[in-house]
Amino acid sequence: MRVIGLDFGLKRIGVAVSDEGGRLAQPLRALPAGSEKQVKEGLQRVIAEYSPESVVLGDPRMPDGGEGSLSARVREFAAMIEGTFGLKVVLRDERYTSFEAGERLKEAGNGNWRSRKGKLDQAAAAIILQDYLDSLGRKAA
Repeated sequence: MRVIGLDFGLKRIGVAVSDEGGRLAQPLRALPAGSEKQVKEGLQRVIAEYSPESVVLGDPRMPDGGEGSLSARVREFAAMIEGTFGLKVVLRDERYTSFEAGERLKEAGNGNWRSRKGKLDQAAAAIILQDYLDSLGRKAA
């Protein structure tokens, strides 16, 4: 069961992918969040390469659990993925994932802030995806 994880943003969409067993997430790339056509083409390439069964999409929540400023756009994005690619989309709370991804990249010695910024979105997507995979109760081999 391969799953794709996405961290939606207005400038970039972070992408992560699970292993074939659906146990471990790894950062993949960041897609430019330009035009809808550009986004669909980028997603099509990822989907064609990895053939996921589903997509986990970060749901931007406020610290109190309420909807964030991007929540409506994320739901529209989820509907576009389901309608265009026929994949089930699971929304997953993404509170603090960008902060956590930044801290992990900093601890791993990934250069300065500018070089980390380029990896931040895909790292956040991997955290969102791994959190979802862990919730399924599978154990890594």
